[in-house]
Amino acid sequence: MKYKICITCKEKKSIKHFGILSKSSDGHRSECKECRQDETATDWVVVGLENELKKKTFVTFTSRFGQHKREQRSQLHNGHRNSNIKRDAAEDGIEAFKFKVYKTFPSNTHKSVIKKWVADIKNQLKIEGKELYNK
Repeated sequence: MKYKICITCKEKKSIKHFGILSKSSDGHRSECKECRQDETATDWVVVGLENELKKKTFVTFTSRFGQHKREQRSQLHNGHRNSNIKRDAAEDGIEAFKFKVYKTFPSNTHKSVIKKWVADIKNQLKIEGKELYNK
């Protein structure tokens, strides 16, 4: 199987993750489909970064999920801005953390609606016995 490194996320991926571009030297785009899609994405996404070992979650929303995911992954490797996530990543390893998409909203959705939904999901997680990294 042929692999290629995306110029945006710097991840090594199978060639099937890259769009066709006949004028390039290998016949594929230099940016993976996920990163290309992220550049044009305008929908709001409610996402979680969950420590599966400790059952703790960080919940937020973004309009650039791919970029957000890359930044979070980079912060797990290099020291997260949330001191509790940083500590747990050092203790449990970054493999303990998984991303989860809770809900996607159209780009014209007012932020107050999304913030309400984030608050609701945080409450639901607490009911399920999970701790939150963000309060």
